[in-house]
Amino acid sequence: MIRSRIAAVPLITCDPYFSVWSMGDELTAATRHWTGRSAGLSGYLLIDGKKYVFMGDCPQGCGKLTQTGMEFSAHFTEYTFSGNGIALKVGFFTPYFFDDLASITVPVSYIYTHLDSDRPAEIHIELDGSLLSCGEPETSACNGESVLSTRTQQILCESGDDCTAKWGYLHIVHENAYATKGRIGAFTTKASDHFTLGYDSVKAISFMGEKLDGYYKTAFADFADMISAYDKCYLKNHIKAADFDKELESALLAHGEDHALALTLACRQSVGAHKLAHRDGKPFFISKECFSNGCGATLDVTYPSIPLYLRYAPELVRGMLRPLFEFAKSEIWNFDFAPHDCGQFPLLEKQVYGLGKDGNYIFDLQMPVEECGNAIICVSAAAFEDGDMSFANEYRPLLEKWADFLIKYGYCPANQLCTDDFAGHLDKNCNLSLKAIVALACLGKLFGVKEYTEKARGFAADWVRDTENGAASALTFERDGWSLKYNIVWDKIYSLGLFGEETYEREVALYSEKANAYGTPLDCRATYTKIDWLAWTAVMGGEDHLREVFACIARMIRETADRLPLTDWYDTVSAKCVGFRNRSVVGGLFITQLI
Repeated sequence: MIRSRIAAVPLITCDPYFSVWSMGDELTAATRHWTGRSAGLSGYLLIDGKKYVFMGDCPQGCGKLTQTGMEFSAHFTEYTFSGNGIALKVGFFTPYFFDDLASITVPVSYIYTHLDSDRPAEIHIELDGSLLSCGEPETSACNGESVLSTRTQQILCESGDDCTAKWGYLHIVHENAYATKGRIGAFTTKASDHFTLGYDSVKAISFMGEKLDGYYKTAFADFADMISAYDKCYLKNHIKAADFDKELESALLAHGEDHALALTLACRQSVGAHKLAHRDGKPFFISKECFSNGCGATLDVTYPSIPLYLRYAPELVRGMLRPLFEFAKSEIWNFDFAPHDCGQFPLLEKQVYGLGKDGNYIFDLQMPVEECGNAIICVSAAAFEDGDMSFANEYRPLLEKWADFLIKYGYCPANQLCTDDFAGHLDKNCNLSLKAIVALACLGKLFGVKEYTEKARGFAADWVRDTENGAASALTFERDGWSLKYNIVWDKIYSLGLFGEETYEREVALYSEKANAYGTPLDCRATYTKIDWLAWTAVMGGEDHLREVFACIARMIRETADRLPLTDWYDTVSAKCVGFRNRSVVGGLFITQLI
């Protein structure tokens, strides 16, 4: 497990609504949702009638245990405490297994405890209604389960970004479960025990007028069946997760402790920024643009996140794409390029990005080249990883239409937005051109179409000639400035044969030259960077360069003053978050596991 100071410690990371973090060095800081709102999770011991708090705010008159350690892995976070003749370990474990899709974003998480004490003691875990943003909560307890809910249920009643859910049911499963006014809880007197927590949202998402169930319902009859099964399988799940984490940590440490820190922290966050639903049994893996604009199933959020899922479960990449492709086939979308999103989480009814007040899309606010390239690269990469061509064949007409768009407009893109839309419009964007080139090469390799392959290689040769700018390629085809050319990375990963080693060497040399304390800026216009793109440049050089990049990333993680879940947009001079938090794109750090 990793021992390091981090800005926010993951406790429960199931999905964008069932998400709890400790945003301090000690667990006795208030537990919070990723937005920063109170999460209402607390824990205490009763010893000789006196209350000692170990989790959440410590009320006046209560004792406080001394925290002696914290460590975490891809599935677990463990704290240790001591004081008043006791030693306590408290662990948090969210079960997700890439070889079992029904477990991905399953709304269940465990808290486990181990107590060494020379006197009788009770450990209490409690949860209030903060996660539900509810006005007046209702609670009940029966047969080893306590439930907290809103008085009036309106399932999927609204969408939003900086918010928690206003519907659903919070559960604690334990033989000693209880309910009090506004709170549910459970207690144990055992030396070792676990508590099973769950959030029943009833429906997962709404897609084009259809309310979809969570994917776990393909394996269980209902929420009650599922949470009961997970409670009974706690030990089995714990062992399986611990085995995975041990293997992962060993693999990550091959590139150093900084690399292991960053990827371990990113893994749980990326998965938990999604909700896995199903439509007729097919996965819909919906990301949320957390603390960005709340868009759901965003294509240029899918693109940076896919390395984690390419490594462990390519079907989840197709699950991210499926709602976008179905939306693109509908009568709602009438452009020749791919859409940006399907709506605002959890209501995927119509793209909201670039949507005017009159209900029509504003062309100038679209990302034509960006999203066509993203769609093609993502579909191709998933097929390259596991050999499954069914999705690609099903949507081949769309892929070829978007490839034809790139042939016409992708090489020297007109003034438009790319995924780094916060930087504004950019004319003749060289990095965006790379996306079009790589996408055409991917599609040519995927379907064996020489036209796309030859066009991509021709464009690549032109690109090297047209972007030469001293020591490195330019920001635009006007040969001004410079930028991180992260889109080129797929040429290296899938041996597309587009660029020679001299191109990579030239780029890497510049990135090292321009690096600040916390990494290399995104481009010459500002000192901020994107953590996902920075990681992608790490694999463009050798081992020394990779370690150099991740030393900067890890330094930001350890030293930033912002108490937030891992940000992907931060300043390379101050380590301060510029924007975004708890987003799925940090899955992009796993690009190192694809080389």
